Amino acid sequence: MGKYYHIESVDKDSLLVIILSCEMTSVYWNDLLDTFRENHIGNKTVYFDFLYRNGYENRFFSAHLDDSYKFRGRLRKCEAYDIFEDVTRRFFSLHEDILLNSILSRQQVEHYLERY
Repeated sequence: MGKYYHIESVDKDSLLVIILSCEMTSVYWNDLLDTFRENHIGNKTVYFDFLYRNGYENRFFSAHLDDSYKFRGRLRKCEAYDIFEDVTRRFFSLHEDILLNSILSRQQVEHYLERY
């Protein structure tokens, strides 16, 4: 787990990046790309969960990471699949202290975690 994000494998073709910062993506973008390069992660669809920074609005985005460890195009808002929600809830249930520092209120955090 990094300072700004946590990466989970969803399946052989997809990753989920759980954002753990309210910073703009430009602050950690190169670090994220370096992580992909160092771990030889390429040619995958990468989904992003911005719950920490955006709350329930504008939460899920995706982009395709090519073989040269660069994203093709921009992040695009996407539909949330149950698997993403499950992965994120499991992560935050183990790291509730992290979620308490998000833009969500304490009540929203408790409600979110109760549903898991």
